[in-house]
Amino acid sequence: MARLAFAFFCITFAVYIMGIKAQEGYCEHNGKKIPSGQYYYSENPCIKLHCNNDGSMSGIGCPTFHAPGCKIEVGTGPYPACCQNVVCPK
Repeated sequence: MARLAFAFFCITFAVYIMGIKAQEGYCEHNGKKIPSGQYYYSENPCIKLHCNNDGSMSGIGCPTFHAPGCKIEVGTGPYPACCQNVVCPK
């Protein structure tokens, strides 16, 4: 349990901002049109994107874990289901 608690203290969120301009009220990501002010939940890469009203896009990714003795399993589906999960022995 202490290892799992330590892992949560080591979580970092990958946040990035993409300078993609909105055209006609939307942003584009991998061919997907996201309306201004809306969110898009991506699986590859595993991120949640927001098309900002100023034409830029921002996103947040999955946390990272450091959990010695535990196994990291990759999730499936759109964000956040695609994030990694920590599985520790009991």
